[in-house]
Amino acid sequence: VEEVALVNALPLLKKHFGEEVEESEFNTAAILDTVRHEFGHMIVPKRDKLVKGRIGESKDNFITEELKADTLGIKLLNERIKDGDTTGVDIRMEFLAKLGDAVDYLAHKSSEKGTSGERYYFAGVAMVSRLFDAGVLAEKGEEFMINDYEKGVGALAAIGDEVSGLYLRGTPEAVTNYVNSLRQKAEEPEFKKVLKKFKS
Repeated sequence: VEEVALVNALPLLKKHFGEEVEESEFNTAAILDTVRHEFGHMIVPKRDKLVKGRIGESKDNFITEELKADTLGIKLLNERIKDGDTTGVDIRMEFLAKLGDAVDYLAHKSSEKGTSGERYYFAGVAMVSRLFDAGVLAEKGEEFMINDYEKGVGALAAIGDEVSGLYLRGTPEAVTNYVNSLRQKAEEPEFKKVLKKFKS
C-alpha cells in the first residue's frame, strides 16, 4: 500500500492537481482507503449465489466489482459525513487518497480488454469522469483543480449506490450496458484530453 500511495498516487496528485500533502498523512489515509476498499468487496459479494443468479458471471463483472469496492468503501466515509460524525476524519486527505487511486489506475493500468489492469482502468474512468461531471474537478491551465472535497466524496459514493443496485436488482445485460457506458466515456474527446495529461 505504502509503495503505491507514495510512489504512484502522491506524485500524480502533486503534478496534476498542485496538492501539497504531508507524506505520512497521505500514507495513513491510503491505508484506511485500502481497508475500506477490501470491505467494499464484502458488501453484496459477487460470489453470492443470489447475486450470481441475477448478474451472471461475465468478465464485465470484474470491472463492476473493483468499482463497487472503491466506491462502496468511500460510501462508508460519506455516511459518517452525512451523520455529522467527522471526529478524527480528514475529509480532504481521505478524498485525495481515493482520487490518487483513480488517477493511478488511469495512468498505469491497461485498458486492453481481458487484461488484469482493465478492471482498475475502467474503475478509474468511472470515478474521474463522475468527478468532472459533478464539477468537483475542473481544468485549470495545464493542471486540474479540486473544487470541493466533500462533494467529491458524495459523488463517488453515488457510484457505489449505482453498482450495488446492479448487484441487487440488475441483470447480465444491465451490467454489460453499464460497463459499455464506461468504455464509451473513455473514448470521448474531452476525457481523452484528461487521460493524455495523466499519462504524460
